[in-house]
Amino acid sequence: MSEACVTREERSRLGKLLGRSSVEFGVSAYNEGAGVVRTLESIRVAAHACGLPPAIRLSDSSDTPRTADAAIAWAAVRADVHFDLDYSDERRSLKAANNVLLDKATADIIVVSVGDAVVLPRSLFLLLSALTVEPRPVVAFGCSYPDPSARSLRFRASAWQIRVVQKLAASLPPDAPRADGVLWAAGRAFYADYRFPTGNGSLHDDEELKRYLVRKGLRIGNVAEAIAYKIPAGSFDDFARQTDRWFHVAEGTVRRDPRDLHAAATMALRDPLGAALYVFARVRLLVRRRRQPLAHSEQWDVTYTAKRDR
Repeated sequence: MSEACVTREERSRLGKLLGRSSVEFGVSAYNEGAGVVRTLESIRVAAHACGLPPAIRLSDSSDTPRTADAAIAWAAVRADVHFDLDYSDERRSLKAANNVLLDKATADIIVVSVGDAVVLPRSLFLLLSALTVEPRPVVAFGCSYPDPSARSLRFRASAWQIRVVQKLAASLPPDAPRADGVLWAAGRAFYADYRFPTGNGSLHDDEELKRYLVRKGLRIGNVAEAIAYKIPAGSFDDFARQTDRWFHVAEGTVRRDPRDLHAAATMALRDPLGAALYVFARVRLLVRRRRQPLAHSEQWDVTYTAKRDR
């Protein structure tokens, strides 16, 4: 997470593009515990690398104060950070947590992430640049990428899946209708009026946002190179719940695009073991689903191996 990932010239150019526009960061968290500190610190470093003062708001609805306490302790020794916490001991869905961030935001641009991601300096630079270059999108989406720290075999199937999604996103046009809830940014002209519908629509916040943007004919920024590190699913239960939720709840019946197959084939050549483990896990999931279908709701059943301090 080096500030050298953004050059002095790039930082100067971004400053000119932003002008007097203010930027703040919103993070949603649920039971990250001390792991949230890595996310907050990555945002602080990325903001400084882009020449921005780090103003961060945390929307935390953990069932214990561990996440909030860790964040407060981190902020207490970071004099350069303006930190605000909205804590509730009543569980929020990710849609509701994001609505808290949008309700309280006041900056010209809000950058939204989740409490177990790592935002890279260059990713922030690319994301903000996309929002400031004509024709301007109203929302720009980055992309998830497997955290390099998750190297063991148990993460391999999920990591391969995430890489395929990023590869596909990178093959799409810069205004392609896609979304990723791990890292995205929006201007105040949009976020001041938009709120995620809770209790209806897609169970996924990012899918719901994409559907709204497409329905309204609003411009989307596809910034696939703006990656944020995420810990992949590290057990079959984690993989099953995440994959089942997406393919059989969020998307429904999906028609495969040839670019999907090309991305999968490319990544299979690069990581044949990961591809094989992914296929094995999908077959296992199919058998499991026939025996006992999984239940899903807007309130994500948080998996422990996806949390950095577990």
